[in-house]
Amino acid sequence: MTDARIARAYTGRPTMRAAGERSGTRQNRIPIRRGRAATPDSTDTIVTRFWASCRDVDAISPSYVHRRASSPAAWNDCAVKAITYLAPGIPLDLYATLVHHLTDALGEPVELTSDPRFSGPSADEPNPLIDGDVDLAFICGPSYLRLADEVQLIPAAPVFDDPRTRGRPEYFAEVVVAAGRIERSLDELTGARFAYNDPASLSGRLAVLAHLGSMEPPQFARAVQTGSSEASLDLITTGVADVCSVDSDVWRRLRSERPELLRRFRVLQSLGPFPIQPVVASRRMDAQRLERVTATLLSLDEGELGRFGVTGFAPVSAEDYLPLAAFLACLSHRPGP
Repeated sequence: MTDARIARAYTGRPTMRAAGERSGTRQNRIPIRRGRAATPDSTDTIVTRFWASCRDVDAISPSYVHRRASSPAAWNDCAVKAITYLAPGIPLDLYATLVHHLTDALGEPVELTSDPRFSGPSADEPNPLIDGDVDLAFICGPSYLRLADEVQLIPAAPVFDDPRTRGRPEYFAEVVVAAGRIERSLDELTGARFAYNDPASLSGRLAVLAHLGSMEPPQFARAVQTGSSEASLDLITTGVADVCSVDSDVWRRLRSERPELLRRFRVLQSLGPFPIQPVVASRRMDAQRLERVTATLLSLDEGELGRFGVTGFAPVSAEDYLPLAAFLACLSHRPGP
């Protein structure tokens, strides 16, 4: 099974935008800090760079980046350029740790960029995996399905510490409502206001729509894009929204960091399991480097990654994402930002 066969499961493009959904206009991305990854025994060869809109500055973990700036020349020396579209929902520190290990294994500097706007490369913007700006990307499943004929799947994916997955690289979408609501499932909702993080997110949007079988399900009177899982939860708290959906691993982290969430909200329904967010590489990455990246990720265990709720990486293949393609087929378009 090739990546191209996965991509052929989808035809068409999105035909509508929900209320509040961002347009395709490129937003300015501001470099807010430069430095080396704050990982044990890190060296000046590790170069990190973050881009975010002004409202995301406070979301950057101060422990992630040393305040000592790298020299400008270091940026041009990076042999491998990586990007995550999954932070800050999944902590940036996790990707810093992965970059640290990849730098050691590859013996060459790695640059890490974060784009918090979407869950994968936007269909309305140049794709950095194709344009040569990025070699490695951490993206959401639907974005992989859309781009599968243009990228290489890294055959290793993270396993999070969730007993429901039984050690498999899977996760769930937790549909969350205010604690006092009486409904017991998504199907019981009527005229609800749905808050979601971004249009390409599986756990935040597409899993819910596919479960209900429509891009405009009758259970929802309105949908609003919020930009993050925490912002979606905040809209429920303020009464602006009635329901949202959150990545199960993000939900577990938020419950740990903000215990009051257990009093304010409850999980209406868990959807899944779904294949975990994949790691993909540019078609330009040669086989030898791809193998070294894969071997490095598969070598990591709970000792290195446990503080992020990750027990290690497990082998994956394109076939593992076929059930997701079938699940989303009812939406009749290529999911993507």
